[in-house]
Amino acid sequence: MASSLMTNPLPPSSFVFSTGAAFGNHYTTKEVLEALIKQQQENDSFDVDFASRVLDKCGFDFHSFALPLDHIFRRFSREEYLKLRREQLVGLAEQACRTAIDRWGGDGRDITHLFWGTMTGALDSPTIDVQLVKKLGLNMDVERTSIEGMGCLTGFRLLNLARQVSLSDPKARILVVAADLRSALGNSMPSKPTRE
Repeated sequence: MASSLMTNPLPPSSFVFSTGAAFGNHYTTKEVLEALIKQQQENDSFDVDFASRVLDKCGFDFHSFALPLDHIFRRFSREEYLKLRREQLVGLAEQACRTAIDRWGGDGRDITHLFWGTMTGALDSPTIDVQLVKKLGLNMDVERTSIEGMGCLTGFRLLNLARQVSLSDPKARILVVAADLRSALGNSMPSKPTRE
């Protein structure tokens, strides 16, 4: 039995050393509904009862937005949206990364891989992974992977990549960060939302 373990060693293990999270402003469902009603006050076809039921059925007590309450349902110009993404998305990602690195207790310069992803779409340069390398003081030769536009599966894909790398290189130190903004909801809604 011992000889079979010697010839067929157990596969290397992967470990999560720490996690980090960052959020925008927290608002209650009631506050979010009131902000929506206020924004839609000129819309005669807006169904307050329906909107109330939809928000209530979401099952969340609090909602996180990287905007003041009175801006969460307004439309953004492309320039405003990109500015929000550049400032808030990068800021939240950096904050979550710093928390994870601090909890880990290691040196950010020891990180060998950075896997970044978001479904908050936009093309921008430099890409957010490059910005994070600079802001976090990681080595400029850290291996970076950026995954955008995969929707809700982005985080799972990033973790799968990290797992693959960690199993093939047990000395790898991998920072995985997925960040999204749902703050520009007004851009996703018709100007006059109705039940239909």
